[in-house]
Amino acid sequence: MSIITYYLKNINIANKIQEYSNKEDLQCIAVNDLNIDDLCRVLILFTDINDNEIFYKFKNKYICCIGFTPTSNIYYVRLEEDFNLFHFRAIVDSSFKGGLLNIYLSDIVPKSLYVKYEITNRIFDTDEIVYSITKNFVYFFKIRELQKMRVGICEMITNAIEHGNLDITGDEKFHYTSQGNYTELLKTKLEQKDFQDKKVIVEIKINKNKLKINIEDEGKGFDTSIIKEYCNLTDTSKLHGRGIMITTLYFESIRYNKKGNKVTLIKSIASPT
Repeated sequence: MSIITYYLKNINIANKIQEYSNKEDLQCIAVNDLNIDDLCRVLILFTDINDNEIFYKFKNKYICCIGFTPTSNIYYVRLEEDFNLFHFRAIVDSSFKGGLLNIYLSDIVPKSLYVKYEITNRIFDTDEIVYSITKNFVYFFKIRELQKMRVGICEMITNAIEHGNLDITGDEKFHYTSQGNYTELLKTKLEQKDFQDKKVIVEIKINKNKLKINIEDEGKGFDTSIIKEYCNLTDTSKLHGRGIMITTLYFESIRYNKKGNKVTLIKSIASPT
């Protein structure tokens, strides 16, 4: 498990970081209490002390400077002393993705959300796409829950591109994967004119304590009568239906339209605090 650590003179900030870490089910240890084995698991250092020795010790970690700008030439993100839970979530969430960060204002908290995205067949960038379209989910879900949800969303968008827009059957994927040349098949498909201009439409709605995500491709669909079979799978190593099975672990409802080219994911939203 990743560790949140802090080196702080302000005890109130230390208590706040500990409180927020507990709410997010994150392990939080003060710098002075870390042992050698803990260092490799440190995700973020929070500090309000401009200390070059500490910066050097954690030079390969994500450093969050609270209320000051460091004099050392380090990669850091600044956080004001009045930060709240949403700021904390945004910092932690961005650290998992190498430091990508939006501005999160403490007096602007969305109560609902509607956004629609048009995604090209960038199947090799799916993780980054999913992170980009779900960054604002930190206002509605805990970090661990959000990370799991992203896995399911990524699987569904990948399915939409692979089996929908690129028209790759399950048998084809199994065959080429077994032969070790599935990537070559993807590249070949992506170069074909019939598939190049197809898009995946992702529609996200949040209101009344519920998240609804529609993911629709421009493929010819599939026989949705086999969905129940996929949902009952237990072996995640199987290729057929793997994405659907994984997604059922993180969403309360998965529904396909009759054609089989549009999936709707539903999840309830608990209190953000």
